[in-house]
Formats: sequence, C-alpha cells, structure tokens
Amino acid sequence: MTIRRGSLYAGVFVLAIGAVALASTTGALDRSLAADAVGLLWPVAVIAIGAAMLLRRTPASLPAGFIAAAAPGLLLGGALVAAPAIAAPCAGPSSGAPVQTQQGSITGAGAIGLHLACGELRVSMQPGGGWRLDSADGTGRQTQVSATAGGFTASSDGQANSWTGHGPVTWVATLPAAPTLDLVTQIEAGRGRLDLSGATLRTVDLGVDAGDLRADLTGATLDRLSLQVNAGSSTLTLPADAFSGDITANAGSVRVCVPAGLGLRVNTQESLGSVRFNSLVRTGDTWTAPQSTSNPPNIADLTVNASVGSVTFKPEGGCK
Repeated sequence: MTIRRGSLYAGVFVLAIGAVALASTTGALDRSLAADAVGLLWPVAVIAIGAAMLLRRTPASLPAGFIAAAAPGLLLGGALVAAPAIAAPCAGPSSGAPVQTQQGSITGAGAIGLHLACGELRVSMQPGGGWRLDSADGTGRQTQVSATAGGFTASSDGQANSWTGHGPVTWVATLPAAPTLDLVTQIEAGRGRLDLSGATLRTVDLGVDAGDLRADLTGATLDRLSLQVNAGSSTLTLPADAFSGDITANAGSVRVCVPAGLGLRVNTQESLGSVRFNSLVRTGDTWTAPQSTSNPPNIADLTVNASVGSVTFKPEGGCK
C-alpha cells in the first residue's frame, strides 16, 4: 500500500488544531496560557518546517514531516483558542472619554445594526418606540451613526492599537420593545452583553469574532435567530416561543440555555467539534428538559455546526 504523505501530513495538521481546541473546551488548557505560548513558541513552527525541508531526502524525512505538520497545527490551534485572551484589552471601558448621545424613534417595523470593533457593547430594552445610543470613543476612534425613521446603524471605525495609542470604544444601547425589529449585531475583538428580554423581533443575527458575547432572549418573540462565533465564546439564553435558527461555532464555544416548555429539533454537523445536550431528554427527534411534557407546545428548529469548536445545551451552572 502506498502512503500519500501529503494527505498524511494534512491529517496531522488538522488533528493538532483539533487537539488544542479540545483541550481548551474541556478546561485542560487555559486561554491566557495559550496566548503566552503562541507569542513565545511561534518560531518553533518555522524551524520545524525548515528542518523538514532539509531532511526531505534522508531517512528522517517522515518524522521530520510529522513535526513540521504538527507544529503549525498546534500554533494555529493555540492562536484560535487564545484569540479572546489576546483581545481582552478591547473589552475594557473607554477611560475618560466623553460620552455622546444620539437618539430617535422607530415608527412601524424597523431595523437596527450594531457593528463594534474593539470595545464593549451593552444593550437593553425599553417600552415604546424610542431608541438611544450612548457612545464613548477611545483615543483616535469615532462612532458613526446613521439614523432614519425605520431604525439606525452604528459602527466603530478602526481598531484599538497599543502602538498608535488608539483605545477601545464603549456603547450603551437602549432599544425599543414596541416595534418589530430586525437586529444585526457584530462584535470584533470585544465584549457584548445583550439583554433582549421582552423584545419583539423578526430576525436576530449575532456574530462575534475573537471576543465574548452574552445574549438573553428571555420573554422575547422572534422568527429566526442566527449566531456565529469565530475564535471566541458566546452564552445564549433562548426564548420560550417557537422559532427557527442556526448556531455556528468555528474554533469557539457556545453555551445555550433552554427554558422549560421549549423543545429542540436539532440538525447537528460536527467537524473536529462537539455538540452536547446536558440534562436534556430525547424523544423521537426532539430534545426537551426532563420536567417538560413529552409534547412541548413550542419547538425551536435549529441547525448547529461545530467546526473545531463546541456547542453545549443546558450547560452546568446555567447561562447567567
């Protein structure tokens, strides 16, 4: 049998990434330690690749190839795991920055977009149709807001950078509970705390890259939910009413709290990842809490994709 070394080395590379991600999701590897290791040991991957090239036509070519494939895989896996720790400075407040307030109201159905790069976002709901955004921009940063009668979008220009002295931004957004909303929130290298309790939502699109996001949809109504986590972490509390949606964890972790009375119909796709249903009971194609009825009144249809990551339903300790 002929062994194709290219496929063999590719398998070792992917296996190394998955091993680091698994060690992180199980708690065996601390994200801060991973960040330190990536910063100190990245030259090892370069040396391993160079050594493999020199030893390509020698009896040591096979083990050298294994090392050359594993080292970059471990480095990439460590970088993905460490991304939230590396981005931690972006989650701090904008110390001393003046607060600017923009506000308006939404008549009829509306749309809100929040795109925050390097900073902290806090969202809450209020009765009526009015909205408000308080923004504090770090040095060299500027929040840009575009508002209409149908909603508003906010974005933060640039990134915080320790070499230029640019700092993080802080947003406190208060959204209206009365109109039906389409909400898009994207956090890059930062932290988000979204209390959407009681909101009337049509679609919710949540994304986090190299950061941490917590979203509470208790008591909310919505048609469709989308959550994508790339090299970060998220905690999500689902509403009790029926809805459809998708959850994706790419080199990240997602914790999902399921209220009593809500059943889950889940299609899972796993690629070097895991999807776990702690404390849930499966009856046919539906997962429910043990105290729920065998035929819950509301069903959430979800597609869950874990690629070098993990999605855990009913995590131990809850989602608060």
